[in-house]
Amino acid sequence: MRKRLFTLGLPAMAALLLSVVIAGHASATPSHKLDLKCDVVSTCNPASPIDMEGPVIGFVNYNQDDVTGDLRLEIKINGGAPAAGFTIYLVCGPTHETACGFDSFGTMTTNAQGNSSSSALVIPKCTAQAILSPNGPAMLGHIDLISGANVELYAATTVDFNETVGPACAPAIAPQSVQPGDPLNQ
Repeated sequence: MRKRLFTLGLPAMAALLLSVVIAGHASATPSHKLDLKCDVVSTCNPASPIDMEGPVIGFVNYNQDDVTGDLRLEIKINGGAPAAGFTIYLVCGPTHETACGFDSFGTMTTNAQGNSSSSALVIPKCTAQAILSPNGPAMLGHIDLISGANVELYAATTVDFNETVGPACAPAIAPQSVQPGDPLNQ
């Protein structure tokens, strides 16, 4: 009898433990995968204008935390410039031509084969909202990865930020680090 009770109880306990673990994790909006394109560069698209069209050399996954509204990004580069360091920017507006503000949120460096993966980057909701709000209620933006003096430029569009996810932000006063325009023009 004791053996049978233990046998029946073990699956039930495992199911209960699994439900507690799942309930304890933060939920998120669905992930979106954007192509990361080599925009204008010496290595992958030298004759192209800066138009956000070029060969795909990776991707950006993004979503928002359901509780906090924070924007979460993960970036993967496959076959980009070898041994290149990049600054990662969130830019207001879906294209370079519509850019209306930006801020940097990290760096990443490719290996000798031109590959790299970022760790998860988290942009607080109110910061993302302050950067993207000049674009109006649409809250659209894009991601730029820029190396050196604009030698390499990789871009992914369109980040569709939902300001209604998570708690409301106080009237946005942009952090001092938010710059006007596009990081290409700095």
